[in-house]
Amino acid sequence: MKTAVKAVLGATALLVATGVAVTWPVLAEVMEDRSRCAEGYDLVAEALEPFDVLEARPPGAVAAGGRESSCDGDDHAVSVGQSYRPGPAYDEQGEIEPFYRALALRRGWRVEPAPDGAEEEPCLVRDVGKRQVTLALWFPPGGDYHVSVSTWPC
Repeated sequence: MKTAVKAVLGATALLVATGVAVTWPVLAEVMEDRSRCAEGYDLVAEALEPFDVLEARPPGAVAAGGRESSCDGDDHAVSVGQSYRPGPAYDEQGEIEPFYRALALRRGWRVEPAPDGAEEEPCLVRDVGKRQVTLALWFPPGGDYHVSVSTWPC
């Protein structure tokens, strides 16, 4: 009986040790991802602290859903955003973009030129410590628009 108990305990210990050895790298990566994503969310929160540009909207615009957040699994870039349905006074992209640009510039954001050779528009950025966060507008089909602040580079 003692031999059987020792054999079961030995096999159990071996299985536990093998399980830890196999899962440890995965757990370590998950913990690193969480830590790096949390750091990105902290940067975005700090950029929004003096004035939350994601809560600002042109007259008549209404929130379309709740605030969304994401963290890219490869490079850990974080994005926090809000979608809006425009009101009648500001119902076109050409009216909404200047609203956010002027608002951001008054609140300490600055225009960063697009990298040389890039066809993109200049970016609105804010320094947080030694890092930058970017303010972006997106106009998907359907009439709503999306405002986001992210750690994606300009």
